[in-house]
Amino acid sequence: MAGLLLLPIFPSKPNIDRAAPLSKAIQDPSARQSLNGAGPQLDGGWTESEIARSRAQCEQVLKSVDADLEMLPQVKKGSCGAPAIVRLKSLGSKSPVAFDPPVEVNCQMAAALYQWNKSTLQPVSQRRLRSGVARILGASGYVCRNVYNLPDRNLSQHAFANAIDVSAFVLKNGRIITVRKGWGPTKRDAKRQIKKKPAPVGGNAPAGTTTQDAASRYPAHPLRRKITKTSLTLKDAQTSVGQRRQKQPDIEVQRAKRTAAAKFLKSLHRGACGHFDTVLGPEANDAHRSHFHFDLNASRSRPYCD
Repeated sequence: MAGLLLLPIFPSKPNIDRAAPLSKAIQDPSARQSLNGAGPQLDGGWTESEIARSRAQCEQVLKSVDADLEMLPQVKKGSCGAPAIVRLKSLGSKSPVAFDPPVEVNCQMAAALYQWNKSTLQPVSQRRLRSGVARILGASGYVCRNVYNLPDRNLSQHAFANAIDVSAFVLKNGRIITVRKGWGPTKRDAKRQIKKKPAPVGGNAPAGTTTQDAASRYPAHPLRRKITKTSLTLKDAQTSVGQRRQKQPDIEVQRAKRTAAAKFLKSLHRGACGHFDTVLGPEANDAHRSHFHFDLNASRSRPYCD
């Protein structure tokens, strides 16, 4: 296709061609199509010098990255886009992990994903699940939109090809681990379970009624166990029972953490915090219950992981 440069990247042979006719990527209508169905690009895109500089930076960033990718034309739609974007198909060559579908990101994000795959994804998968990861499913990169798609929010890092969302992993043995199911209950889920718990037994008894009152109204039969005197009210007993019951969701959360899939996903989440500026997962909010979000938001003074 006109304007597309196929660029497999190998550690010893960076393959970004700075001598390529950059003006062609701007002038050729077929090369000016935007990504992810964002519509036709607007006039007034990136200049040739901006594109050349960005591609030169890509060459430096990707020179030690082993990946199957292709350089895409500059993308500019309003405030969205980037002068250099790559379509990332897979990481590694000896035992590659493929993106299904391929994902459009900037070169810095591609390099960060490569390091995360090398130092976290594959080692953790082998340790926790006894198998490497063959494919990453449902990845989403460049999309011209605001944060959470809300009109009153700032542009998302996705709008600059500076973020990726990941939904699931396919192991080499064929097993599929999804973030939604594999993570297990979140702390929010536990709180919701507590709120849904039915009232403790005895809820119809008048508050302040003692077991001594019950003994006087219902004399003990000789064959029944004698009710002993106590100052404990039924309300206190209900509270005590309720407290024991409220611990149950926490137990369920702890059990979920012990599953191999949950340990795998939580390790991936923790490991990502050393490679990206923002890491969000199921514990962050309901919007991220089904996927991980990674971005390289340079405005952060320190990594944000939730």
